[in-house]
Formats: sequence, structure tokens, C-alpha cells
Amino acid sequence: MNRSAGALNHPWKMAILIAVIRWLMLGALVAQEKPAPPVEVTSSVNRSQITIGDLIHYRIRVSRAPQVKVEWPSPGSNLGAFEIRDYALPEPREENGRIIEEMEYTISTFDTGAFVIPPIEVRYAMPPDTARYLLKTEPIEIYVASLKPSLEGDIRGLKPQGVLPRDWRRILMYAGIALLVITLGVGAWFYWRYRKRGALPFVKPEPPRPAHEIALEALKALEAEQLLAQGQVKEHFSRLADILRAYLENRYFMPALESTTFEIVQHFSNDGRLGGQLEPLEKVLNLCDLVKFAKYIPGDDEADEAMRLSYAFIEATRELFSQPENGRDAGESADANATNPENATKSVSEETGTKTETS
Repeated sequence: MNRSAGALNHPWKMAILIAVIRWLMLGALVAQEKPAPPVEVTSSVNRSQITIGDLIHYRIRVSRAPQVKVEWPSPGSNLGAFEIRDYALPEPREENGRIIEEMEYTISTFDTGAFVIPPIEVRYAMPPDTARYLLKTEPIEIYVASLKPSLEGDIRGLKPQGVLPRDWRRILMYAGIALLVITLGVGAWFYWRYRKRGALPFVKPEPPRPAHEIALEALKALEAEQLLAQGQVKEHFSRLADILRAYLENRYFMPALESTTFEIVQHFSNDGRLGGQLEPLEKVLNLCDLVKFAKYIPGDDEADEAMRLSYAFIEATRELFSQPENGRDAGESADANATNPENATKSVSEETGTKTETS
């Protein structure tokens, strides 16, 4: 006992003992697990080198605490030079007490070289705190190589050119077959062209139906199917948007079916033909886009209002066919009614022949 106490009396031995104790305490502190941040955002791709036209699976992963609310970016986010071929939003799942949310993109590009998938912004909040915080994914570099023809194989010299005797019988036979094929092809093209117009050759086609009749008939058919009652919300609003776009295309001869809502609104804002009817049209089309692309579920009041605004828009902008009055035809009156919706005008109904008030 006295020998041990004597040994510790040496200063250098005491210094070594104190250093060992400090290292053990430091190791214990480092070993303690650091608390995980409330939100972690990571991104990854299945491969970083592709050939032109190949598909890349790009995944954004969010790991968050259960109380954190995450706002995902729009599915049509800007991914630089890459085109979005498809995307998916798997259901959230729980791992080790945290909620895992993911967004998966299938992207591609037809350019060659080195490209970068830009950072994607993800916002979140931690109730009851109303402040919103921002996180960004790391940029990912992708190299796209071109498809080069293979240079493998033997390069051989040309053989002497042979001279074949002319077989006129075979030549005439092939010429007749070619003439027959060309004749059938031209006939089929004319037939397809007339069928595409909804008519047959040498048959006088019926006059086209007015655009508003087709649109109102489609709206009534959509209501009769009761898709909302069956839970088919996206199908209902997709059909509603197509009906309005087809009406605009048939009524005003603009490519509405191939245009975005922004392009449609900008087009009619510039020419001013819709006037006060542009605002309800934009409201309905924006609601349809939210349901189709953002999986928004509108309430019953919003759905009823969308149908009511659609009927009112078509009735207010319909092309009227009536007798000329004061040097102006009814089509001009319909456009004037759309431009000044507050001024009520009287129109003659095609179906009943009675006068109705429209505003």
C-alpha cells in the first residue's frame, strides 16, 4: 500500500494518470449521439454517366421529425437541361421515429456534354412556429456521351461492277405494281383526308355545329356521369378543362387544346375579345390545373362554382345567329356582350325561338 502511494507521488506519473482520465472523459463525450436535425434533405441519381437519350432516376429524400410540416416544390420544377419524362410521389413512411418522404423523377436529355441538375428548394415549418425555413439539395453533375458508330470490321476493296441483262418483262411487272401501289396510296390518302374532316368523298358534308352547342352538351353529359360522387375528382376536372379548351378552339380559332392556361390568358388579354369573361375562365382553368397536377381536392362549393362559371362563360360568349340589326350581325353582339358583361343584351335562342336575358 505504501509503495503504491509512493509511486503516485512522482509528478510525471501523476501527469500521465491525469492525461489518461481526460482522454477517457473526452471519448465518452464524443461517443454521445448528436441530436438529429428536424429536417434533412438529400438527392441522388441511379447513374451519373449516360449516353444520349438514356433515362435517369433522380430522387429527392426528406427525413423529418413527425411534427415538422414540409412543402414540396412543384412537380414541374426546373431541372436545367433535363426533360421530365415521369414523376412519382410515394406515400410517406416511418423509419426510426422519423417520417421519410420522397419524390422520384425520371429525366432525360438529348444534348451531349456535362450538365448539372440544379438544387431543388424544399421549405418547412415547425408548428406552432409560423416561420418557414428553406433547404436545398446538392447539385448533381451528369455526363452525357454521344452514340458513336462502331469502327470495327474489315474494310475491303470494291468488286468489279457486274452488268445485268435487262429483263423488260420484269421491269414492266414492277412498274405496274408500283403504279398500282401509288394509285391505292393516293386514294387512301384522299379517303383519310375526307374522313378526318368527318365527310366522305363526293358527299356534301353537313354544316358544323356551333361551338357553344357542343360545349353545353358536353357539360350536361359530364354532370350526368356524376364523377365527383364516384370519387373521380381528377377525371371530372380534366374533362371540364378539355371542354372549355375545345370551346375556345372552335369559337375563337386558337390552339387552346395545345396551350397552357397562362398562354390562353395572355392571348385573350392581348386581343381583349373576352373582356370581363376572362377572369372567371382563368379561375376555372387554374382550379382544373391544381386538381390535375397538384392533386388538390376541391370542396363541393368549389366544384359547383366551377360548373356554374363554365355554363355562364359559354352562354356569355356564345355566337348568336339572328337577323342583322342596325348593320351589325349577332356574332358581333356576342363579342360585345363578352367584352361588356355588365350590359345586359337580349338574344334570340336557336332552339326555342324565345328571347332570354343574358349579361
